[in-house]
Amino acid sequence: MKLLSISRRAVRPAAKRFRDAVLDAAEMLRAHPYLGTLVHDEHGIRSWLVAGFPYRLHYHLIGGDIVILHIRQTARREWPEDPR
Repeated sequence: MKLLSISRRAVRPAAKRFRDAVLDAAEMLRAHPYLGTLVHDEHGIRSWLVAGFPYRLHYHLIGGDIVILHIRQTARREWPEDPR
């Protein structure tokens, strides 16, 4: 039980750093919405790296709003063009 409580305490700072990095990335995109790499031209989906973590924000623009579609770990394989 002691190991579990130590583990939880160790995770909290890492989770906070991740949350802060995601929020920082989102703020950067709010200021500069076209910074992200265009990854799906047809749907206007862009991707931006979360600094310090192997994750990317995938988003698109609707009017003046940034809509974050998901946060994806970069170690995962790319989606197939046709998932069938």
